[in-house]
Amino acid sequence: MAKVEFHAGELFPRVGFIVTNLETPSRAVVRFYNKRGTAEQWIKEGKQAVKILIGGLKDIQSHASRNIESCGLAPLRRS
Repeated sequence: MAKVEFHAGELFPRVGFIVTNLETPSRAVVRFYNKRGTAEQWIKEGKQAVKILIGGLKDIQSHASRNIESCGLAPLRRS
């Protein structure tokens, strides 16, 4: 099955191919694969957001411990 997409401002259409053994109408197959691609994109964005959040928390923690040490206080230890 071929999937042709026309985008504004582009001279040539984008052509993609879907190989499947689903016995449903072609429009339903394309819709299914488009939704799957959207879900995969959301998962990827979520993973990136978690990495950024964890990295930001590590930066905050390191800055806090440096500030505590610069004041002459003992750093907090986790048990």
